[in-house]
Amino acid sequence: MNPTNVIEEGNARLKEIFAKHREFELIEEKIRLTEDVTSVDVETISACTSMITAYLSYLSGIIPKYTALANSHYIYRKFSLMWEWNKLGDGFTGKKKDNEALERTEQEHKDELIMRYIADYLKNKYESYERHVSILQSRLGILRNQMFRNE
Repeated sequence: MNPTNVIEEGNARLKEIFAKHREFELIEEKIRLTEDVTSVDVETISACTSMITAYLSYLSGIIPKYTALANSHYIYRKFSLMWEWNKLGDGFTGKKKDNEALERTEQEHKDELIMRYIADYLKNKYESYERHVSILQSRLGILRNQMFRNE
């Protein structure tokens, strides 16, 4: 199994997920508006923070779905491996039996790796969005303190 193929297939599925859930694109748009947080006005930061947070709320129901799918693929592969190993019977022994069972479940293993890649990628993306919200909130706090000092 070629790791590059797993990543390519995972990226193709991620494109489908991003197309289906437009919230990812909308969050990215708000992040681009506030990348240089020191040069953005308070209203933009506040609006973007609210929008990103709202979209994150929606995505918080989506991300665990992909983690659960990855976990179910893992369990399915383990059961498939056990099933194939048992089907081989006494004709194979030891490592030969293990290798044959692994070979017969190669597609299940690949599917599991793709789903794990997708789940991890989405979880990391979600966490990076959360970090950006924290940065924006910190900047809002700084700007608010400056406004109070200037009054």
